[in-house]
Amino acid sequence: MLINGSILRTREDSKPSQSKPEAYMLQFFKILGNQLDFHEFMLLYDRAGTVYKSLSNTYTGCDIFPEESSSTIPYPIHIKPLIITSVPGYLETVPVFGSRTTLKKVKTYPGSLIKLSSYPNFEAYLDQNFNKKRQANFLRSEETLYDCFDIEHRVFYGEMEKSDYETVFKAFQEMQSFRFDQLGTQDDAADMWPIYYKQTLELVQNKKACISVIYDGDNPIAISLNYVLGKMMFGFTKTFDMAYTKFGIGNVELLKMISWCIDEGFEVLDFMKGEYDYKNRFIDHAYPFSLQIMYSRNTLKQRLWGTTAFWVLQFFYFIYHGAKWLGLRRSRNRQTFLHNRSASTPMVDQIPLHDQSSIETGEFKVSLNEVRNKYLQKAVCDYCYLHRKPLKSISIYAKKEDESYIKMIAPSESFLFTFVQPKAPSSIK
Repeated sequence: MLINGSILRTREDSKPSQSKPEAYMLQFFKILGNQLDFHEFMLLYDRAGTVYKSLSNTYTGCDIFPEESSSTIPYPIHIKPLIITSVPGYLETVPVFGSRTTLKKVKTYPGSLIKLSSYPNFEAYLDQNFNKKRQANFLRSEETLYDCFDIEHRVFYGEMEKSDYETVFKAFQEMQSFRFDQLGTQDDAADMWPIYYKQTLELVQNKKACISVIYDGDNPIAISLNYVLGKMMFGFTKTFDMAYTKFGIGNVELLKMISWCIDEGFEVLDFMKGEYDYKNRFIDHAYPFSLQIMYSRNTLKQRLWGTTAFWVLQFFYFIYHGAKWLGLRRSRNRQTFLHNRSASTPMVDQIPLHDQSSIETGEFKVSLNEVRNKYLQKAVCDYCYLHRKPLKSISIYAKKEDESYIKMIAPSESFLFTFVQPKAPSSIK
């Protein structure tokens, strides 16, 4: 679909957790009408005025943009109805089309958010949502991370150099790619990366997006990509370096982002779609997404088409939610998860070195970032975590032409870490 010459793609098309029925329905959208994704045309392309004359947040009573701000030529509704997916249920929307169109809504998926305006400061958010033990665990993880590595947290919002932007996006894609390889699944959002890359820098510079990054030295190890609408922050996507898993790096980045949003006066941090355990731990509100169908009343054909699209979509989501309530969808996802997890996973053998000076010819001292094998990187990071040893106190040696092992020389002990490639599971006859 084109908006002012730009290709607009739906975020649902890029969801890696998309089930087959959902994928079929998204294809069916193209037959039923012209589809727009709310978050993409609103946030990535900044084209809200083509569909809405006003938006307001019912949770906070805040007008996101008033009627007089809408000056863009309205999006055309011809024969096919306009189907807008992923509209947050807590937003009150007023279309630009007036009485000549009909607007109908269908509830779709659950969403989740943090109502930041409920908390005077970050400490109040922690106290109201986590017990003392949980807060102590968060603090311990962060302190250990800072003790072991050269950590810096930066939020790019309003200013960002092109070189920083390119470094962050390259690291983001590499971390995502490794994560999907590790899970044995395909990144269905891969074709969205060129669009994110093209659109986001200007949005950051105009304070319509922000990128939160945790660095280890100059190396990004946790990143979240967030888009701004008024006083609302939308967490589009996030990732982290799996080598730092034991440090709870994802939680550390998220908590820093929550603290930053509260300090900056944002009223909502929206986690958007997707049901993940980490969201349930941090959110304080749940809400339904809706699908909006707008169609013209000009002719009987247009009214019939729009009404048919509404009832078809209403029926689909009735069946979808019924199946979910019965646990069928969860059972299918669980079976897929177990199938992916049943594949053999790589291992790292840890062998003590009794002679710390046993560095052979051809082995060179390297930095952690120069170790290409992510599982060997993780072995070093795990050691730092378990022993609370700073990385700068450890020397790593490797051969440039051999990525199957490294030697780690710590102040009091040394190890040979060897990567063990998993065997393909044998077929059962």
